[in-house]
Amino acid sequence: MAKKILIVDDEKLIRWSLTKILTQSGYEVKAVESGEEALKEIDETSYDLVFTDLKMTGIDGIEVLKEIQKVSPKTKVVIITAYGTPQVRSLALKFKAFSFIDKPFKAEQIKTVARSALGNCD
Repeated sequence: MAKKILIVDDEKLIRWSLTKILTQSGYEVKAVESGEEALKEIDETSYDLVFTDLKMTGIDGIEVLKEIQKVSPKTKVVIITAYGTPQVRSLALKFKAFSFIDKPFKAEQIKTVARSALGNCD
């Protein structure tokens, strides 16, 4: 059975790119455009990995990370952002983010982090 990945980003092109990269790598992928939608998804479906943007209107990536830690502690979370300051990185790691990826990212970075978090896809 394919591992399930949730993508959370308010930019349509980022959602599309991540979905394409991860689907081609054999993962089952769902993409949503807000933190609110992500939390609803996490309540309804079990995900193995979440890639979330940091800065979004409403619920941001750190809040998504914190909530996932509460309701689904085995789910790994990767923060993706164009605002990767040392303070933001340390905050993400404080709340047990699995990894942190700066935008713009390369497809190989995404694949490497997914493999590291989940192991090779079945």
